[in-house]
Amino acid sequence: MENNYFIKEGYKHNPDARTFDEQQTGQYWDPERLRLSEIYQYYVYELACNIGKRRRYSSIIDIGCGPGTKARNILSRQFTDITLVDQPSVRDIAKKFMPDSEFIDMDLETCTAAEIAKADMVICIDVLEHLHNPLPCVNMIHKSVKHGGLVIFSTPERDFLRGKECTSSPHPSHVREWNRSEFRSFLEHSGFEVLQHINLPPSRLTPVERIVYACLHHIVPVSRWRACQAAVCRTVP
Repeated sequence: MENNYFIKEGYKHNPDARTFDEQQTGQYWDPERLRLSEIYQYYVYELACNIGKRRRYSSIIDIGCGPGTKARNILSRQFTDITLVDQPSVRDIAKKFMPDSEFIDMDLETCTAAEIAKADMVICIDVLEHLHNPLPCVNMIHKSVKHGGLVIFSTPERDFLRGKECTSSPHPSHVREWNRSEFRSFLEHSGFEVLQHINLPPSRLTPVERIVYACLHHIVPVSRWRACQAAVCRTVP
């Protein structure tokens, strides 16, 4: 794997990509950004909620939770024990939306915070593409799920999002983006068995789009409706 995290030869990782950290002010999460936070990765959170319901899970850890809007709107339908993990700068806004949840400050590049109590499910939704070195985060997640529990990862699917010839991400805060086979190899090498690997829309569809998607997404592979890949995993020794 070396340092390419199973991404194809010739791909240029973005060394200057940065995420919002302690310098982020409370003004960042304005009404428009909060609105968008409710619709992006909506279907991955819904997937987590539905799996949790079928398996009667009660506890979940949301790694890289952002402002906590989807934890409030979706995860709280099923999970009664929700732990939110993200950079310190997002604590106040996350606690506003999820006042009864535990919030753990953590630099996801190093994951040097106090140990997290294990949960039935751990989710890491569109986080790994932002990290220069995703291994500390992935290793922490491996240790944070209960025996018999599940982990859900999601990240952009590069081939659908950018095209198969893409050799770098134009997104200023993405260090790298995996295609489906690369991401699966990365997860398997990191100690996970991929039980389900699906492509989903990256944001919540409008009512009309949902009808079209339900009828045609298996026939007409519209890239923007398949640009989020989600992997449901269990840990292996």
